[in-house]
Amino acid sequence: MDGSIYRVSLQELAVLIRNPYVTESFSAISECPYVLVDFNLPTNLNRADYQYTCDQLHQLSCPIIAIIPQSLRLAFKALAEIFDLVVADDSSVGIIIRNIQQNPSAAMTLVQLARHNARVNDSDALLAESLAYATLQGGLEFKKYITRADRPALIHQTNFVEPMVKVERFEKELAIVLNRPTLGNPFTSEMRESLFEGLCLLASDETIEKAIISGAGDNFCIGGYYEDSGVVSDTATAHAIRSARSVSAKLIENRQRIEFHLQGKCIGAGIELPAFASHVRAERDTVFQLPEITMGLVPGTGGTLSILKRIGRQRFCYFALSAEIIESNTALEWGLIDKVC
Repeated sequence: MDGSIYRVSLQELAVLIRNPYVTESFSAISECPYVLVDFNLPTNLNRADYQYTCDQLHQLSCPIIAIIPQSLRLAFKALAEIFDLVVADDSSVGIIIRNIQQNPSAAMTLVQLARHNARVNDSDALLAESLAYATLQGGLEFKKYITRADRPALIHQTNFVEPMVKVERFEKELAIVLNRPTLGNPFTSEMRESLFEGLCLLASDETIEKAIISGAGDNFCIGGYYEDSGVVSDTATAHAIRSARSVSAKLIENRQRIEFHLQGKCIGAGIELPAFASHVRAERDTVFQLPEITMGLVPGTGGTLSILKRIGRQRFCYFALSAEIIESNTALEWGLIDKVC
């Protein structure tokens, strides 16, 4: 384990939380943009200090992580539920801390959104996410990412005859297919607009009993096309577009009539959008990832609501802060998808 990772015991946390400067000492603008509490370290905490820590821990804006062995989960249940994420041992802590250190503002915004969206209605959650995403689009961390030489290459979209999204009706069923298979079906602004139109058709026709949304080719969707949707000169206009033509809102409105059929890579928007539906099935070799933290962003296609509601706040924070690729069996176990076929 990297010795530079700063950790405290539960007893040390109880002392820190009483410091009037604690919110600044552990924040995106400090040298330590996280709190890591190791329950394996010796502690002797009285009931009053334990209760005060439970009551005050939420004031920290940074990610708050706990290492709690399974044998101690029940004893510290009330406090454990307050942390942004809880892990059983050190095995996954290193990559999470590294991602936080590299993009502390994005990490802070992510956990703040998760805390907020876990307790508000869907409309307020989507509003908060869009505003947060717009803020980070103009931030230094994202600007640093787009200048990196190792970021994904620009995807050129030319000479296509087929529509970006195919929409066909078969009696009482609507088939909506993301249709740029040679590119991995990236979620471009054009694809977003085309998908929105397809969902408006579903919303306007009650005789359509079900819509099945799938992706052509080997991959359902490789995620956001950041040269297209992440880099904007006017983040306020980008927020206005998301508010006026929200694919996420249309999915929420019609979720009981929507199924997603997934395969291959489901990255970023490629799992954020399906998570809204009433039923999501995936082929056995499907993989899922939320890589936005590595770009200085947060999920911006509804994932801070849709995925959070499916798998819970702490597991969502783990998924997003680790940027870990998970396989279909894990996704099924978490409740991120409903069936593997």
